[in-house]
Amino acid sequence: MDDLLGGGERTLVWSSPYRRAVQTAEIALQASGASLPVRLDERLRDRELGILDLLTWLGV
Repeated sequence: MDDLLGGGERTLVWSSPYRRAVQTAEIALQASGASLPVRLDERLRDRELGILDLLTWLGV
């Protein structure tokens, strides 16, 4: 893994599994010239409320 910070520290790139987030991470890495893998973590997903999404308490 590339050592971008010096001093033996490792730099990691974490992303939510959503396509737009992964694409943004890859674009940012390309622009910075860094050669790091993008790691996906399901815990970084947006909250998914299903059919209750955007309803008020009264609507629920």
